[in-house]
Amino acid sequence: MKIRGLLQRLAGCNNTLIVCWFPWYWCGSETARLRKLVSHLEWTSCGRFSTKVYFICKALLWPAIAACALILVWRRYAKEAVPINERSMIRQLIELCQFTFWYGASPNEYYERRMYEQHLPSVMRDFISQHECQILASALNGIGAEGIKNKQQFESICVAAGLPVVPVLYYLDSTRGTELPNHLELPHANLFLKPVYGKKGIGIQRWDFDASSHSWSFNGRVLPEDSLRAYMIQLAKTDAYILQQAVSNHSSVACFSLSGVVTFRVVTVCDGLSDAEVVAAYLAAPRGHTVTNHENYGGMMAELDISTQRFDAAYSETPYMERHRNHPDTGAQIEGAKLPSWPEMAALAVRAHALFPDVVSVGWDIVYTPEGFRLLEGNTFWGMSPGLFLGRTEYVRVCFELWERKQSSAAASPL
Repeated sequence: MKIRGLLQRLAGCNNTLIVCWFPWYWCGSETARLRKLVSHLEWTSCGRFSTKVYFICKALLWPAIAACALILVWRRYAKEAVPINERSMIRQLIELCQFTFWYGASPNEYYERRMYEQHLPSVMRDFISQHECQILASALNGIGAEGIKNKQQFESICVAAGLPVVPVLYYLDSTRGTELPNHLELPHANLFLKPVYGKKGIGIQRWDFDASSHSWSFNGRVLPEDSLRAYMIQLAKTDAYILQQAVSNHSSVACFSLSGVVTFRVVTVCDGLSDAEVVAAYLAAPRGHTVTNHENYGGMMAELDISTQRFDAAYSETPYMERHRNHPDTGAQIEGAKLPSWPEMAALAVRAHALFPDVVSVGWDIVYTPEGFRLLEGNTFWGMSPGLFLGRTEYVRVCFELWERKQSSAAASPL
């Protein structure tokens, strides 16, 4: 397991420190200027001398590190990518070398963001990596980011503002776990247990209710109500969790799932002075009867063309890379399908971002239920999605405005 973890870290490595062979450094575009700012931010955040030495060594040794990383990734994905776009494995390897050696990017992102379907020289002018976005978020986000990350605070803030959210039945933690039996009546329905600070669906449990036996089941384990209460009390001693009732899909999107909930990721950016702007949107659909629709559970993601309100084909990475014009389980058309009530969904994301104006960018997870759209959660580190090149959006301008405002504020404040 340690070796596998090291290999995964190697495949996801980045190099943001500028070195002479990075061609984007000599480019005068705003995107290149933002990447230079990222390099500066990561370097200045190195508090200890040893950390700076580490980054310098990684930059100098980047050709060797990148070579090992890209070979690992190429061997894993290249063959699977050929049928999707008919780009040969050799051409993929050449582009991976350019992508990793010249731009310091993680070779994983070449496949995660479907770079093998793009004309690489043209899209790289607008390329900003997921790692770079995380550095910018850490440097630019205000205290509102904590209110988004903490699912308990997030729900409270949204409810107080009158925004529709998926309600939380109970918060479980080590201080309140023993109170659970006296304060909660479990609804006879499917239930979700989610870590308060969970990411990418890790740690989520879906307990499916069986009316005939009045019990809940998860991963082959069947518990009656009293036993489930006791289990949640024990679970609360290990981490903070929220308990939610599973929602059902609106009839117009139910065709994209056998049983699990379909979600939509709406990405917004905000400069803190004007309304947020939607820059991208995606459909996330589950496969089979999996717990969630995250990609590591086999879920699919389809990009929405905001101008036409129609979806591109969906892509999945687990168990292997595939392109889906139709849902593989239900047969429902995905490519070309129109999203109903898109303006209403976009407006909900913009209203939500108005509650956290000091956060540069948020990926909002929204569900479409029979009662309408509901906020599920927000993500400040929302991950880069296929087809999204932030250099083509307002993201670059917003980042510079926030950075300049922070610099001016720091200069004006007394020592």
